[in-house]
Amino acid sequence: MARQEQDREDLLREATALVERAELRVAGFAEPVVIGFRRDGCGSIYVGGDPAWHFNSQLELRRA
Repeated sequence: MARQEQDREDLLREATALVERAELRVAGFAEPVVIGFRRDGCGSIYVGGDPAWHFNSQLELRRA
């Protein structure tokens, strides 16, 4: 869980390291899903405040 709920409230605006990012409303999820990519091709997926998955440039799971 995020330390403070405000930390990830507006992830789409705050995730400036993700140079390409989008917020999606997905059926079955109560909170928005934010997907983004860094300049080096690494990707991240956030579901609301938690959970989050981070991938390296070969799309291998780096951290969850």
